[in-house]
Amino acid sequence: MRTPLEVSVLSRIRPTQEEKGHISRVAAELIAVASGIGRAEPLIVGSVARETYIRGDRDLDLFLLFEPDLPREELERE
Repeated sequence: MRTPLEVSVLSRIRPTQEEKGHISRVAAELIAVASGIGRAEPLIVGSVARETYIRGDRDLDLFLLFEPDLPREELERE
């Protein structure tokens, strides 16, 4: 059970439903765009992926995972 102080703080720092919806739409759009980049697998990581971000602190961490055997020259072209 949470204390009144914890409840108060959480109510001020948790993202709103509107903010959650917005960040989800942006993340989906980024994934869609990044999926068209060569042989990379896009992956959202960080606080957005873990749903631990704080209200108003919206940044997305996007990793592009390339095959380990992809030659550097080809990676630079991608």
